[in-house]
Amino acid sequence: MALKQNIMNITTNGAAREQDSMYQCCSEMLQNAGLGRNFIKLAKGSSAPTQVYLNARPGYYGSKGAAIIESTLMCIVDLERTPMESFAPLTLSCFMRYFLVPFIGAHLISQNLECAVEVAFKEMLESADAGDALHPAEDSDEDLENIMKTNMDVRRHEHTAEIAEQRQVEAESKEALQEENSWKMVHCLVSH
Repeated sequence: MALKQNIMNITTNGAAREQDSMYQCCSEMLQNAGLGRNFIKLAKGSSAPTQVYLNARPGYYGSKGAAIIESTLMCIVDLERTPMESFAPLTLSCFMRYFLVPFIGAHLISQNLECAVEVAFKEMLESADAGDALHPAEDSDEDLENIMKTNMDVRRHEHTAEIAEQRQVEAESKEALQEENSWKMVHCLVSH
């Protein structure tokens, strides 16, 4: 749960993102690739340099892990409530691919190895090729399909609950307004 809150914080709060050690690792990686430290060149380019793309893989979790992380992030990041300017100039897709996926990968590796996230980031970079070989994302992967379906079902359930809650609030507001109008009418009748 703490990681989920951290994801939302760095997604929506630029100042918190600037202080995050993983963001600093990603910024350094972009600077080393000649893209600067603020993502503008990455956002304007049609594609990232190969090294940036390779360094954004979630280490030994492989491409299958990246697909699971992206699918899960789509459940965590509320697209309706998250202002897109929070991670501008990048699109949400680029922000996820080049920052959030490696962010999650490094944090998971940090938990696995019980080490600092900066150490985990280095391990993530070093183990990415092995991860792609051991955990490829394949079209016929039933486990991957089930995970993605479950994530979609969770998001749909959350969205349905949010709609029901919103309708309840609207109904209560309408009822309160009708009651208030009724009292106003009674007051007008009594005062005349």
